[in-house]
Amino acid sequence: MKEWDPTDYNNGYSAGKAAAENEKASDALMYSVFALFGSISLLILLFCPGIFVAWLILEKYRVSGKLKGWNYFWVMLTIILVLEILTVLFKTLSNWLRARDNWLWILPWLIYFLYCFVLPGLLVHTFVYDMFERAPGRPTDTLNIISWVLGLVAACLVYSRAEGQFRRVVG
Repeated sequence: MKEWDPTDYNNGYSAGKAAAENEKASDALMYSVFALFGSISLLILLFCPGIFVAWLILEKYRVSGKLKGWNYFWVMLTIILVLEILTVLFKTLSNWLRARDNWLWILPWLIYFLYCFVLPGLLVHTFVYDMFERAPGRPTDTLNIISWVLGLVAACLVYSRAEGQFRRVVG
């Protein structure tokens, strides 16, 4: 039988400490990957109206094969940026007309509201509703309610982002 050796104890402690540090590092890496995935998903959600409208505009060119690869990407990115600039301009015009007591402020605000609230809500509702297979004879009320709630949450998120963006730009 071997006698107790303090150096063996220290080696075991060092190995355990190293294993704990490795586990902590791998946990940090997993949290970082998850945070990156969440950030990318949030950006896609926030820019979903622009992405969808740009996709609709460029659909004819994609099908005909006139835009391919990186050209398609850069044109789509340009359309998205122009749409984001137009949202700020419509909101600014709406506030400017409202400050002058002109009833026409409703028109740019309505376009802004449709683009920043209604369109994202409908997109998320349709995406969630179509994600689940509906069987004949099964009630879809719960799925419909859940998809509308998620659509409204997404719409509020995009609209609040647009409002915050407007406040930062205009002051």
